Amino acid sequence: MSVRTIFITIAILATGLLAGYSIGSSKPSATTTVIHTLPRTITVTHISTATVTHTAVAPPTTVTRISTTATTTTRTVTETRTATERVVVSTATREYTVTRTAIVRETVAADNATIDVLVDEEYFSKLFNLILNASRSIRVAMYVVKYDSHEFDDPVNILLYAIIEARNRGVDVKIVVDDATQRSYPETIELLKIHGVPVRLDESGSTTMHAKMIIIDGLYVFVGSHNWTESGLSYNREVSVLIKSTATAQQLEEYFNIVWSRGRAL
Repeated sequence: MSVRTIFITIAILATGLLAGYSIGSSKPSATTTVIHTLPRTITVTHISTATVTHTAVAPPTTVTRISTTATTTTRTVTETRTATERVVVSTATREYTVTRTAIVRETVAADNATIDVLVDEEYFSKLFNLILNASRSIRVAMYVVKYDSHEFDDPVNILLYAIIEARNRGVDVKIVVDDATQRSYPETIELLKIHGVPVRLDESGSTTMHAKMIIIDGLYVFVGSHNWTESGLSYNREVSVLIKSTATAQQLEEYFNIVWSRGRAL
C-alpha cells in the first residue's frame, strides 16, 4: 500500500470519529435535572407579582396635596418617594423591583389627621410597607382572606408572610375573619395557626363580619372595600382610605376589641 493510500485512509477514519463525537455530544440526555437554588432575583413590572422578599423602588411620584386649616389654601408640590420593602421568611429570599406611578390624594384634617385615598393596587403597596415597619401592634378584621399555597407571588400571601414575620419579631397581632374564610379557604386559618398568629372567627355563624379594617401601631387605619384576595388586591376596582390619626385608631381599636372578645377561638 502506497504512502498516499495510507494517508487518505487515516484522513477518512479521523473524519468519521469527529462526526461521531459531534453527534454524540449534541444528543440530549435522557433525563434533565434542574435544581433551583434560593436566593434568586426576578424583575417584574406589576405590583400584584410582589413576593415574600420584596424590594420596591418607586419612581418619582406626582403628589397633589390639599391642606385644610383655619384658612383654606391649596398648593401643589412634586415629591420623589423611594420605598424599600423587604420580608425574609425562613431561608427563602427573593427580590423584586416594582415600578409604578401613582397619584396620591392627601387631605389634612383640622386635628392634623391625614387621609390618603387608595385606589386599586395603591392599597397593597401602602399596607405592605406599614406592616413591614410595624413595631407595636397589628389588628385585622377581614371578611375574606384567601391564602394560595400554589402561588408564591400572590399578594395575599405576601401580606400574610409579612404579618408572620412581624409576629416573630414581637409585634402583637390579632386577626378576626368571617366564616366565609374558614369555609372557602381553610388553608388561611391553617397557615396562621401553624405560625402562632392569633386568629378567631366572628361571634357566630349568623353574624357576618363584613369589615375590611386594619389598625397598625395604634396610629394607622385602613378601611374600605379591599378584601384580601388576589382579585381584590390586583384586578378589581376597589377604593379604600388610609387614615393616620391616633384618635381614629383608638376608637376603631375599641370596636375591634369587642369583636375579638366575642369571637370564636379556632
